[in-house]
Amino acid sequence: MKEITGFRRDILYTLLGTDEPSGAEINEMLEDHYSGTVYHGRLYDNLDTLIERDFVVKSQIDGRTNSYKLTDKGERAILDHHNWQAGFVDESEPPLAAD
Repeated sequence: MKEITGFRRDILYTLLGTDEPSGAEINEMLEDHYSGTVYHGRLYDNLDTLIERDFVVKSQIDGRTNSYKLTDKGERAILDHHNWQAGFVDESEPPLAAD
């Protein structure tokens, strides 16, 4: 995960627990999270990098639409990262308010 940027990590999180979303669905989830536009070029360039590094696999739905899924390596990486982060959170404290 050291070579994965925050944006790529967020892509992996969107894929965790989803059923092979399309690029448009991933884009929508990220735009909801960031409360703003995620440009297609940025999304698809980063998806391609995650595919090249074997974190994500792409399948074709139809002639124009692809779906994306975490590989075992991608799922392990994002869950390991999540567990690492969770080690810094004191669950006995109330959660921080989101801005």
